[in-house]
Amino acid sequence: MAAAARWRSVFVIPCLFLLTTWALYYLAVKCAPDTKHPRASRDSSSSIFLHFPANLSELKDIFKLLVEYRDQHSSYVFVLFVCAYLYKQTFAIPGSVFLNLLAGGLYGLKGGFPLACILAAVGASFCFLLSKCFEIGRASCRERV
Repeated sequence: MAAAARWRSVFVIPCLFLLTTWALYYLAVKCAPDTKHPRASRDSSSSIFLHFPANLSELKDIFKLLVEYRDQHSSYVFVLFVCAYLYKQTFAIPGSVFLNLLAGGLYGLKGGFPLACILAAVGASFCFLLSKCFEIGRASCRERV
């Protein structure tokens, strides 16, 4: 029985990760409202596109893009930000500090701080529930001890 649960976890968790990755990609790329953006017309070597920032200079570029985009499509940017934050927290992907800074930049201290706190708590709860539901580590540890 434990072996069946472990194999189920080994199969379901990657499938769930791939499904949510695809959903976030679809939301970020395919569902984006069509706008005439001045940065979109630049050559492809210097174009800015949505991705998770890896350093502060990338964060500044994404921030500038999202602030301009937020002015035109505030609800879309909010939904995209919430989904990206929950994705990173649920699967324990490092780099949420950049999203905390981005929340403060996009929504100010009074809006960004509570938003980041709530999303961090909800994402950590999702991460806990994911590990609790599938218990992939617990079965492996019991067999080795």
